[in-house]
Amino acid sequence: MSQFLIDSMEDARKRTLTRLEQACEEAADGALACESVSLYNGGQYFLYKYRRYNDVRLVFAPEDGIAAFGGDLDNFKEFNDHYGFMRGDSVIKYTAQVLLEAAEASGDPEVFVGHVGGDDFVAVIDPIFVEEFCKSVVTNFDQGILDFYDTADALQGYIEVMDRRGERHAFPISSLSLGVATNVRRRINSEWEASAIASEMKEYAKRQAGSVYEIDRRT
Repeated sequence: MSQFLIDSMEDARKRTLTRLEQACEEAADGALACESVSLYNGGQYFLYKYRRYNDVRLVFAPEDGIAAFGGDLDNFKEFNDHYGFMRGDSVIKYTAQVLLEAAEASGDPEVFVGHVGGDDFVAVIDPIFVEEFCKSVVTNFDQGILDFYDTADALQGYIEVMDRRGERHAFPISSLSLGVATNVRRRINSEWEASAIASEMKEYAKRQAGSVYEIDRRT
C-alpha cells in the first residue's frame, strides 16, 4: 500500500471521528464534551461523553451514605519508560473505559467517575454498590491489561527497565490499586478527610501483589 493511500485513509478517519464528536456535542446542546478514543491499535473505537468538574466537592452529598474511591496504576512509570508515552496513554484510556463500564453496570444512577490526571482516578458511589464496583474494576482491568504488552513481556510476566546507572530491573505487569473511604461506619466531615482515608487505603492495597482494592471498615 502506498504512503499516499495510507495518509489519505488516515485523514478520512480523522475527519469521520471529528464529525462524530461534533454531532455528539451538538446533540447534548453543549452540556457534554465528547471524545473518540482508539484502543487495541485501532481495533476498536469508543465515543466518550463526559462533564468536566473543576471542584469534586460538587459530587459530595454528606447527609447520604457515600463511598469515595481513589485509585492509580502500579508500575505505570516503568511501563511508560519501557514502551513510550503513546502506549502509556492507551493504558490510561483503557483504565478509564474499565471504570466507566463498571460504573454503568453498578446500579447507582448517580455514580461519578473522574480522572484527576496522570494515572490517578476518583469515583463517588453509593456504598451499597461499592464492593461489586471495585470487584468489577480490578477483574476487568486484569483481563485486558496484557493486551498492551509485547508478547514476550506478557508471557514472562514482567518488563525489564534500565536505570540511570545502567542496571536492569524487573517490574511486574501493571496493576490497579484502589482505596475506598465510606461514611457507613463513621462520619466523614469533609472531602479532604475522605481523600486522606481513601489514600491510606490505597497505600495498603499497594502493599499486596496484583490489582487489589481496600475498603475502610473502621468504626
